[in-house]
Amino acid sequence: MFKRFRDGDRFFFERNDPLIGFTEAQLNAIKKISMSSLICITTRTSTMQDNAFLFNTSKKPCSEFPVLDFGLWKQT
Repeated sequence: MFKRFRDGDRFFFERNDPLIGFTEAQLNAIKKISMSSLICITTRTSTMQDNAFLFNTSKKPCSEFPVLDFGLWKQT
């Protein structure tokens, strides 16, 4: 069922449509961002565990999580 939703959605982020899709570099950058990265970016927390859904694990500084390189979307 998910496959039909994904394949039927022309705006799904992994579509290979050259008109509306992302470049390979953009997709790779998006895939590096985790839920923990998003929480660090959008909140005032300074530490976060690698897996945002596991609470009893060791934390690391938010500065160690990848951030999205918006330069990949810059038009030339």
